[in-house]
Amino acid sequence: MSSNVVREAELNFDKADHIKRQLILSIEDTLNQLFVMYRIFGRAKSQNSLNKKLGNEDKQYIPNIKMVEDIIGIRITLYFSDDIDIVHDILKTKFICREESTRKDSFRSNTFEATCHNHVFEIPEEIIGMDKALDNKNICDSTFEVQLRTILSEGWHEVEHDFRYKNKSHWKTQPIFDRQLNGLLATLETADWGMLQLFNELAFSNYKTKAWDEMVKHKFRIRFDSTNLCSEIIEIMNSDNDFSKKIYRFSRKDLLSFIHESKLNLPLNLNNIIFIINELDENLNNENIRSIATKDFKFAYYKIQEAIKIVRASSPC
Repeated sequence: MSSNVVREAELNFDKADHIKRQLILSIEDTLNQLFVMYRIFGRAKSQNSLNKKLGNEDKQYIPNIKMVEDIIGIRITLYFSDDIDIVHDILKTKFICREESTRKDSFRSNTFEATCHNHVFEIPEEIIGMDKALDNKNICDSTFEVQLRTILSEGWHEVEHDFRYKNKSHWKTQPIFDRQLNGLLATLETADWGMLQLFNELAFSNYKTKAWDEMVKHKFRIRFDSTNLCSEIIEIMNSDNDFSKKIYRFSRKDLLSFIHESKLNLPLNLNNIIFIINELDENLNNENIRSIATKDFKFAYYKIQEAIKIVRASSPC
């Protein structure tokens, strides 16, 4: 078997780079429809980087047995840590996931170290084409890797990769500095959790003070347009505390799941969010809100009803 080990190969970089750009466009289209806050980056591995990987004596890459899976890498950095699992689940509905190659670390209470959210997906045929070869030795698999991180942890991971990961032997001799570097990540993860807690508490404060525009913005944390809540909705929320409480308590994850599953083609403003939640939550169905929607926001109401039918039709009985 060792005679089949590939130690160097000629990469078709132009093809890999083109695929990278197409994948980014495809993922951007999905995330933009979800309205989450994110940044996306991508790279195609260079010829030198490929040969360095193949030349690593600790690893053996063999065609059709063990192949290079990260020729194309996509990194998605998300503003909020609770979006990582949401985006991962949505990507799994869009691309075929190689579960055996995916690395998703769990938190451990007795140790602290960087956690990975690295997921390997197959490149769709409409992007890679019929000829899936990316090199002349058939050692590069037709897959791409997606790394999911938060904005706050992104910088740390970049520094760690370039200085510690690429020089492990030296850092093993520097346990104090090694631990201190991990400690910095602990600070950033605490900041990620603190960011979520801050916005949750801010949304609750907005709820108590009846600052309804701000409550919706801070509760759901997505990209809204600049439209404010209409005065009629504000009047209802001011006078009907039970209705306002149910809006506040509505699950952000359920809202994002609905937006994704329905492929909702509608500007996401504060009014439309209220209309969506009013129709989705069976304990709401406020007729006054529905009357406002059908009278002053007919197009939005029609699109929301259409989206709900799509989701319910696709749901198992």
